[in-house]
Formats: sequence, structure tokens, C-alpha cells
Amino acid sequence: MELLNAIVITVNGVVWGWPMIILLLGTHIYMTAKKGFIQRFTITKGIRLSVEKDTKKYIHNLDAKDDTLVPVVK
Repeated sequence: MELLNAIVITVNGVVWGWPMIILLLGTHIYMTAKKGFIQRFTITKGIRLSVEKDTKKYIHNLDAKDDTLVPVVK
């Protein structure tokens, strides 16, 4: 059991150290380039949507099982 504990601690130190940081950063750079730098185009829309007041009224969708909201159409 002590050997297993030592192995887990060693692997944990390696995986959650610099290799994980490099893997996450590399994945971020790769996906940003592959998707055409989409963050540049959507960041302003995301900020605007998160700070503006929502004026639409919604009702519960009684047909859906996941309790989603549906905009009211007049």
C-alpha cells in the first residue's frame, strides 16, 4: 500500500505540474488558431449580453422535460 501511495504521489506531482500547464496553454493556442480567433469577434457581444437589461418576457415551456423558457410572442 505504501508503494501504491508513493506511485500516486509521484504521478500526481508530474501530471499537475508544468506538463499540465503546457498542455492547457498549447490546447488553447491550437483551438484559437483553428477556430479563426473567434474570441476576438465574440467578446464584445458576450460582454454586451451580460450587462444589458433583459426586456423580453418568457414563459415556461410545458412541452419540454427540462423546464426551459420560451419567449412570449404577441
